[in-house]
Amino acid sequence: MRLITSPKTILGLDISDLSVKAVQIEKKGEHKYIRAINSAEIPAGLIEDDAIKNNEALAEIIKQLLKNSLQKFSTRYVVMSLPETKTFIKVIEVAIGDLTTEGAIQEELPRHIPIAMEAMQLDWQEIEANKQHKKILVGAVPKTVSDEYVKVAEMAGLTPVAMEIEAQAIARCLLPAENKKNSKGWWRTKKEEQKKEKTREGKPPQIIIDFGATRTSVIFMDRGIIQFTNSLPNISGQKITAEISKQLKLSTTEAEKAKIICGTNPKKCKGATMKIINGMVGDLANEIINADNFYQTHFNQETNNLSILLGGGGANMVNLDKTLSEKLGRPVYYGDPLINLETKKNQRDDLLSFSTAIGLALRNFVS
Repeated sequence: MRLITSPKTILGLDISDLSVKAVQIEKKGEHKYIRAINSAEIPAGLIEDDAIKNNEALAEIIKQLLKNSLQKFSTRYVVMSLPETKTFIKVIEVAIGDLTTEGAIQEELPRHIPIAMEAMQLDWQEIEANKQHKKILVGAVPKTVSDEYVKVAEMAGLTPVAMEIEAQAIARCLLPAENKKNSKGWWRTKKEEQKKEKTREGKPPQIIIDFGATRTSVIFMDRGIIQFTNSLPNISGQKITAEISKQLKLSTTEAEKAKIICGTNPKKCKGATMKIINGMVGDLANEIINADNFYQTHFNQETNNLSILLGGGGANMVNLDKTLSEKLGRPVYYGDPLINLETKKNQRDDLLSFSTAIGLALRNFVS
């Protein structure tokens, strides 16, 4: 959802219930690299269920985050993520007729979401068309939500350039780029669009699991376009940490460290964390199977043999990929948040938790 014409230099800002993360990417020649990266914790209660409760306090945290970064941020222009729980994304089909694309969307969308169109901020992208119909990817968010995020950014001294649904940024970060944006920026020529569509046609569906601190998201993509997302609030890195803390009588800090270092490896921590984590990984596997069945039924796509890409800070556990792979009977891999960058791979060990912020910061470089 573009707010103003994007300047050349932007930063990506990812705000969640527990933390805020910022990334700025620059380009030298043909090499893209992380110029600045930083994060800060958000005190409990400041954001609840993705709703901002204290604008002033959050704006101050963002100010300090940017000011105190070891690698300095050089821009005040920002692209922000919108929380998945507050947004709507869907592929719809509209008839080609007398109405403009916008008019056709306005007419069709009320059949899919129970919120008045005048109360929504909309963005869309045409992904397929024939003589009778167009398929359009539509993103929508209540204006009350987007307005709050814009207000906080401005209070922090930033100028919002665009807002994106979280899944879009995650996919841009973790999936190999098809091509760079053309020199004209947001718009492509018809020839460029046709070339990109041909690239998409041979691309099989993909599944991304974003294992976050407070919830997990299942993202289904087809031909590089998000088709379906499912949010799982009962499965998260925070809940696993809390359960380890409770059962093993550890502090939260100790439990978090044990989760990351020992994970589901039976030879580490005497297998204690493995027994705890396995229960929630089993729940995650069941949710993935349910979402997969729904997708196959409603989107007529065969996905049983697809591999799964893991992202999000909650995925930073030893052996999680192998454990989930065994439960699902299909390959599971950790995503590489630097796949579209030339930044050194050993820069830091928590980059998976920056997937959304990196994807936002890549907006000017990767289509």
